[in-house]
Amino acid sequence: TYNGRFTKIVDYFNKLPVSKSKEIVSKSFDEETRRNSLQISSFLNFANIFLYLLTYDADAYYSDVNGQSTFHMISYRGHTKLLALLLNHERYKMKMKSLERVDSIKKSSGFSKLDIVKGKLSRAVHHTPLNVQKFADMQKALRDEAKRLIKEFIDKLGEALTKKDKEGQTPLHLAAMSKFPLS
Repeated sequence: TYNGRFTKIVDYFNKLPVSKSKEIVSKSFDEETRRNSLQISSFLNFANIFLYLLTYDADAYYSDVNGQSTFHMISYRGHTKLLALLLNHERYKMKMKSLERVDSIKKSSGFSKLDIVKGKLSRAVHHTPLNVQKFADMQKALRDEAKRLIKEFIDKLGEALTKKDKEGQTPLHLAAMSKFPLS
């Protein structure tokens, strides 16, 4: 990672099963600083390697010996593109989990895809009091799921930005102190 040998990394991981690749990514770190590959690639602004490691479930919240996470590295160096990649990846993972929940809510309501069009009951046959109540319950459950997703994203972002290293510095503090212009 440190030398930016993206092709070698890809070739190596393509030869392994996905489960082994995920295990290696989650447990690989520099012996001296205990920084993982994601932290190193974020510090050096290797966007391709960074995104590749994220797709293999590298932990952005992992702390090295100084208590710094990937967010500390990105903030200090001012790599705003990597921050956007990281936040979009987190949002994508949460949306995928939420989509599974939304599908289960829809299935439990008993409506088919043709019964609901643009968020409304489509056929006059289905406007019985029982179906209207089931539809209202489903809409409430979907709203609750949307609120849960937003709250989870805000909590993750709060966790990332308020985590202090051994010196008591948060990623925002490091960004404010940094000499790099985009911090």
